[in-house]
Amino acid sequence: TRLTQGVIALVNGGLSGQGRIAWSGAGVVASTGAFTLHDMDLAAPFGPVTGMNGTIRFTDLLKLETAPGQLMTMESINPGILVENGVIRYQLLPDRLIKIERGEWPFMGGRLILQETVLNFARPTAKRLTFEVVGLDAKVFVESLDFKELDASGVFDGVLPMIFDENGGRIVGGRLDSRPGGGALQYNGVINKANLGTMGNIAFEALRDLRFKSMIVRLDGDLAGEFATRLTIDGVALGQTGTQKFIRSLLAKIPLKMNVEIRGPFRALIATAKAFRDPRQTTADVLPRPLDEVPGIVTEVRRKEEEQQQSQTPVEESIEPGPTTQPATNPSEREP
Repeated sequence: TRLTQGVIALVNGGLSGQGRIAWSGAGVVASTGAFTLHDMDLAAPFGPVTGMNGTIRFTDLLKLETAPGQLMTMESINPGILVENGVIRYQLLPDRLIKIERGEWPFMGGRLILQETVLNFARPTAKRLTFEVVGLDAKVFVESLDFKELDASGVFDGVLPMIFDENGGRIVGGRLDSRPGGGALQYNGVINKANLGTMGNIAFEALRDLRFKSMIVRLDGDLAGEFATRLTIDGVALGQTGTQKFIRSLLAKIPLKMNVEIRGPFRALIATAKAFRDPRQTTADVLPRPLDEVPGIVTEVRRKEEEQQQSQTPVEESIEPGPTTQPATNPSEREP
């Protein structure tokens, strides 16, 4: 329907329910209704949504208004980083306004909470959402990005103010703070030290096993474009792995504070890194349908894989001694 143009698109799912409109001779019109969404997928300004389920109970069906406390569950939303199994409480207000009362998702070992806000869908305006991060586990976060060379520990809390408009989504002034006790960073990848110099080598050597008392992560930029991450790390110390002894003894006597800035197309870099190990997601985005649904292709590939495995598998034979040993006429009866 053109009523949703610019609000949602590519809707696919089930909708069922009923409405009731009553009017009197005095010109009084009353309308109510209840409609249930079944496993609905759609595209929205803040990213694709899958598996929406819930019942919308209208107090005024013609004006599309509801009472407070409407409930909707979603399998996933992907504004840049996938979040799953969410619950949102909301209210439909007059003039195509939507009041988000609260949203909550499990997120990287903690919770992601959408704070109360009002979204205006009556005209093209920027949609401002503020997410509160509670108990983000750095180890779970790094593992979810599939960075095999990087390990981390520590628990973080903070806020992620986000703005969504016709150009996509971006974080403005996001900040995450580590909880007391700090954490650690360990980088085990290959480093090209040719042009780093002495201090550069020391810095990357420190990343082999870096311990910190506190870390502040500041986030700004487009979710699908240029993204800036700034790390302020206090109470830096070195662990016992991967660092040379003289570096540990030198830095142990100096109070250190590290400031690190990372700029780049964050989501594109993550997707590229994952594609090196598993290209299926990249090919799935451009193919008309998954390869395993194309008749003959998977069967042929599996047949060749089985032939290759059989040709590489050594066959051992043993023959029992004795004059009565005879070759089996049935291949299935042959002794191993």
